Amino acid sequence: CLCLPGCGKKAVANVPEEEYLKASEIGALAEPIRFDFDSAVIKPEYECLLKHKAHVLKEKNKIAIVVEGNCDERGTKAYNKALGERRAKAVESFLVQEGVDPAKIKIVSLGEENPAALGHSEDVYQLNRRDDFHIYIR
Repeated sequence: CLCLPGCGKKAVANVPEEEYLKASEIGALAEPIRFDFDSAVIKPEYECLLKHKAHVLKEKNKIAIVVEGNCDERGTKAYNKALGERRAKAVESFLVQEGVDPAKIKIVSLGEENPAALGHSEDVYQLNRRDDFHIYIR
């Protein structure tokens, strides 16, 4: 065992309690939502999750997200890039309507370039028609 200066001392983070992110908040912020084929309409079953995301984003001043629009492989690259953007914008609009500062949301479209699953079945396509969420500190 080496004895190093400072070894055994606990580091104390100086983060205000209101800025802590609980595991449940991280999970909710990161959880993807899925879309129907050729659609950018938010499904009713995801509205509660998106409202929870909005609540966390409003409560945590330094937390922001990137909404990443994704598509399955069907359609041209240009079409899928545009559809991914429409999907990300739909979520951005929803969150802003829920009171989230637009400056806390960035959107990007990856089209079909970042599949969550590989294959050519409807189950795989459904997994790839989604918005992913990435958390960052502003």
